Amino acid sequence: MRTLLFFLTPETLTRLLVILAFSLPLPVHAAGSSDDSDETDSTDLSVVERLIYKEKYSLAIKRLKQIVKSDKQNADAWNLLGYASRKSGDLQAAGNAYDKALSIDSNHLGSLEYQGELFITMGKLDEATNNLNRLNILCPDGCEEQQELADALAALN
Repeated sequence: MRTLLFFLTPETLTRLLVILAFSLPLPVHAAGSSDDSDETDSTDLSVVERLIYKEKYSLAIKRLKQIVKSDKQNADAWNLLGYASRKSGDLQAAGNAYDKALSIDSNHLGSLEYQGELFITMGKLDEATNNLNRLNILCPDGCEEQQELADALAALN
């Protein structure tokens, strides 16, 4: 390579470097997007999950209401709506959302866990234990949802 560069004229070397520079991939950003955006333009649940992770519950709830309005049978969206509602303090809306998710998919692990956590918050420990028992049946080898609800119940003692 050294001998090749030795024989290149400065003008040829410059052209080669320009061609190389323009052939390298550059990061692409959509117009109006950034890591700090409120990400309200997408119906993708992963976007809503990021909003929830950032504790932007009101934005997440707004997006989730739009999602479930257009896809009433989306148990995952109803579950996330319940979670965001619960975290924002609207326990009634959370309960309704979990009920809807479980009416769509009675074995929805996330909804069983989160509804159980809602029951704990509301002091309905028998109902929370019922959800844990269902998770124990659905996850005979254990699962994250079962463990999280078990830990939440155990923390009461």
